Amino acid sequence: MEKKKLLSVLIAEDNEDDAILVARSLRRSGYELIYERVDTPQGMGEALDRKPWDIILVDYRMPGFGGLDALNIVRERNLDIPVILVSGVILEDVAIEAMRQGACDCIKKDHLDRLSPAVERELAAAAERRERRQAEQALRESEEQFRVLAETSPAAIVLFQGENIVYVNPSAERLTGYTEEELLGMRYGEWIHDDFKNLVREWVLVRQQEPLALAEYELRYVTKGGEERWALFSAGRIDYKGKPAGIATIFDITGRKRAEEQLRDSLREKEILLHEIHHRVKNNLQIVSTLLDLQSDYIDDEQSLRYFQESQDRINSMALVHEALYRSRDLARIDFTVYLEGLTDHLFKSYVVDPKRISLKCAIAKVTLGIDEAIPCGLIVNELVSNSLKHAFPQGRHGEILVQCQSAEDGLIRLRVSDNGVGLPPDLDFMATKTLGLQLVTMLVRQVRGELTVQGEVAGGTAFTISFRGMQQGGGVVQVADDAKRTS
Repeated sequence: MEKKKLLSVLIAEDNEDDAILVARSLRRSGYELIYERVDTPQGMGEALDRKPWDIILVDYRMPGFGGLDALNIVRERNLDIPVILVSGVILEDVAIEAMRQGACDCIKKDHLDRLSPAVERELAAAAERRERRQAEQALRESEEQFRVLAETSPAAIVLFQGENIVYVNPSAERLTGYTEEELLGMRYGEWIHDDFKNLVREWVLVRQQEPLALAEYELRYVTKGGEERWALFSAGRIDYKGKPAGIATIFDITGRKRAEEQLRDSLREKEILLHEIHHRVKNNLQIVSTLLDLQSDYIDDEQSLRYFQESQDRINSMALVHEALYRSRDLARIDFTVYLEGLTDHLFKSYVVDPKRISLKCAIAKVTLGIDEAIPCGLIVNELVSNSLKHAFPQGRHGEILVQCQSAEDGLIRLRVSDNGVGLPPDLDFMATKTLGLQLVTMLVRQVRGELTVQGEVAGGTAFTISFRGMQQGGGVVQVADDAKRTS
């Protein structure tokens, strides 16, 4: 069974029987009726004060109180309640006047079959008006909230429809130097710097078509006084006064941009200073090496001369690091490939090796190292290569020295120096050797927190492998795979 619709009706009627007939007609149409009958202006006013009504039905002719009086009471109270005249006789001019003063319909009492459709129609119209008023009220409240937020916002806010600016907040006036009237007379983006105008139009178009696109951009704008400044710009879509509009929010970031520029200038100055420091350190190391070379001219003892030369080679390996950093754009890391090629070339020249008898090859992947890793690794290579050049190929023996360096899949850097010379002596305890070169190697491996593996057999050559993760990635231990078999 269909549920009846609840309907509260105020009936202005002097005849009780006629009021009952009207109520019965509505009940037959499916309404669950709550009604009250009044027959005086005072009674109608009290009923209106007492509760809200869905609809008012008024007899046009009553003693001392008529339909037009009832319409006037509703109008004075500014109530949006449908009023329908229900009367025995309604002349055309009377009906027209009643409709002009706010009546929704006029129905004769002998045609009450028309009452229910009229009531249903006017209830629907009243509901539609209520919804429209609520929507308008919500819109007014939303616009008021927007106005309060916009007018107190430190960011400039600009609303535009098409290319016409329709709203600016006080911050937009402060930011641009233009008055509200001047801004509202401009095309959107007119005060944006020429270099950014086309980009702004593209950004706005993208934001209108793809609301989730990148929301913020940096651009330059020009104030009324001609000053160029920087702003953080974002654009989106809203409804403004019932129509779609674009909204741009603009923060002035000129101070931040100037601070960034000052920071970049400061960093450039520091880079120049660091370049100069590396250059001077390299020069000072070369001076020390030169002094050692000059001093060696006065030494006749071969052993002492060899110590001087080894010291010079070690100084040179460190100087090459500073030379590489001086020439590099990255002051924290160097290209270890280029560095090793320069170091090994120097060692060859230093020991006057016949390239037809002994060859030196480098198989080095693209590896970059920081200064705290490059200097120890350079010294390690210096010791191991010079050791091979001096001892691996005695009595005119031919052979090859191979230097390898690569980054492995396990994250380790592996540095390997090997030769196919005579191998290490069988009675050499590598860990207990008293030679300075191998002691340096062991110490430097610990410095890079690496792992050293030595493989060597008589007449089978020797290979030194150093594995390390770098100064920030954990450590290792020094290990020897076979007994050390060659002195340095």
